[in-house]
Amino acid sequence: MAYLFLNKYCKVTANLSGTGIVTITGWITMADEHSILMTDEYNNPNHIKREQLIGSIVVLFEQKPEPERQLIEEEGVVCEVGN
Repeated sequence: MAYLFLNKYCKVTANLSGTGIVTITGWITMADEHSILMTDEYNNPNHIKREQLIGSIVVLFEQKPEPERQLIEEEGVVCEVGN
């Protein structure tokens, strides 16, 4: 399955637990049939389950470059860290 929105500047509306309905603008860095991982403009990761999504994923006409991230390995686990 192709995910044409991966690593694109997007807008997503979701009903997040504890936060309620929010609109997040940023980059979807990972996706599968159950959830997406979205990094917002402030480099905060947001794991959003499919059932939390409201409406569609909107790929914005004006694209912005993703913030730089670095990979670190700690105790055998690889993590992404934003600058």
